[in-house]
Amino acid sequence: MSPSENSRLEYDTPIKNRLVGYYQATQNIAEASREVGVKYHAARKIIHKFEDTGSTDNCSRSGRPRALTDRMERRVIRESLKNRRKPFADIANDLSLEGGGQSVCRALARAGYHRRVARRVPFLTKRHRRQRLAWARQFRRWKKKQFSQIIFSDECYIYLGDKNGRVYVT
Repeated sequence: MSPSENSRLEYDTPIKNRLVGYYQATQNIAEASREVGVKYHAARKIIHKFEDTGSTDNCSRSGRPRALTDRMERRVIRESLKNRRKPFADIANDLSLEGGGQSVCRALARAGYHRRVARRVPFLTKRHRRQRLAWARQFRRWKKKQFSQIIFSDECYIYLGDKNGRVYVT
């Protein structure tokens, strides 16, 4: 058997609603099913379901329940955005989650957040530090209005730590 013969076809809500509309107008399942292009047995089931429930929406299906509630997912998102470099397993441990790091990863993915490798940034040398301190002392008496007249165009990241290896950021 080919997959198309074995798999079931699920009709979308507009088609089911059109079928019910035709049925209510004609009171004939066969005619409504031909008009909409739905098989007779499927049309009969859809109409009986509509008569029983008053809706053509699909019933919720059984399946494994999620490890995290909506409230817990919001906590996970808040925690991961607060500590962007923290590993998923550590977030799960801090929040006492049963699902572990994988549940944290899935919750963030559902919310549209994904881990990326952090960008490498240059080290700040002693010379750089002295120059920055001298610049800060030179302009420490300037007012906000004076600084608003200047455009800073050479923004860059600096790295003070010495952690090797890949660092991920949410």
